[in-house]
Amino acid sequence: MAGTRTNGSATLDQLREQKIRETKVRADLLGLQHRQQTGDLITVEQAREMVASTFAPVRQALLSLPTSMAARCNPSDPVMARMALEEWIDGFMRTVREKIIPAAMRPKAGGQRKPQSGAPRGRADAPAQRKP
Repeated sequence: MAGTRTNGSATLDQLREQKIRETKVRADLLGLQHRQQTGDLITVEQAREMVASTFAPVRQALLSLPTSMAARCNPSDPVMARMALEEWIDGFMRTVREKIIPAAMRPKAGGQRKPQSGAPRGRADAPAQRKP
């Protein structure tokens, strides 16, 4: 009976099916490599870098806003204005991190990003602890 003869422990049909699967995987891999070489496909790391470089100036502007705008927001109490602005920005940044940025785009666990050198008051991504 065709297909039931064995070659070792696998039948000829099983060997053909395995060869077909391997050929499909190779074709898929070649297709992905081609898309990556032509720029139609990027790696997750490349996407992370693109997002970081695109949003770094926006992040920097937001982090410097409390210091630069506090006196204009509340000339009679710029310290209170700065604290209110920092609190709002901290909440906004937390929302962006937790709900807007897809998990695949976040830094890998254990690979904490260094705070950017120009960040005011040494702030990193996490909100600063404030005394009441």
